[in-house]
Amino acid sequence: MIIAMDLDEVVFNIRDVTLQEINRLGHDSVIKHWSEWNTYSLIDMYGIPAKRLEEMYINKRILERGHAEDNASEVINRLYKDHTIVFVTARGWHPQAKAVTMASLDKYNIPYDGIEVVPLFGGKTEALRNIGDVDVFIDDNAGHVQDSIDDKTSKRSVVRTMPWNAQVDLNCARVDNLLEFETLIKEM
Repeated sequence: MIIAMDLDEVVFNIRDVTLQEINRLGHDSVIKHWSEWNTYSLIDMYGIPAKRLEEMYINKRILERGHAEDNASEVINRLYKDHTIVFVTARGWHPQAKAVTMASLDKYNIPYDGIEVVPLFGGKTEALRNIGDVDVFIDDNAGHVQDSIDDKTSKRSVVRTMPWNAQVDLNCARVDNLLEFETLIKEM
């Protein structure tokens, strides 16, 4: 089985570091905690220009400072034994996207068969097509999940439930964490 997985907020938690740095920019009075984020767009929520947000992510090394989600290494290592794991990430805005991603995966002992990097506001359907015959795709971005459903680039799509997608009606499975995702894979 080919499993395509998003990284940020599925495998890695960068939301804690992101919020910390947004607060340092002086936006702490807007939204106190990421659990209040009701949209995927930090630009819309905080009014931070895209270029400044990108600079913050790079200069403050947010991707490098993020940490693996609970049970990420254990779950992915178990899945990797019987399945092909390809990470599909919208980190294309970062000049060292693939190198930073590989370093983080290595740091947390997370195995993989491939990494597809797409632009931040680019869709993931082309990357899923490049992988070919994807059985399951998981992401926290409702737009990416809906695109994979509409374009049939994955046999099954799954959304990692987060506050920014909780109100979005998607015709797919939802999981709260990677242990639930592993259970779903076992049931397929």
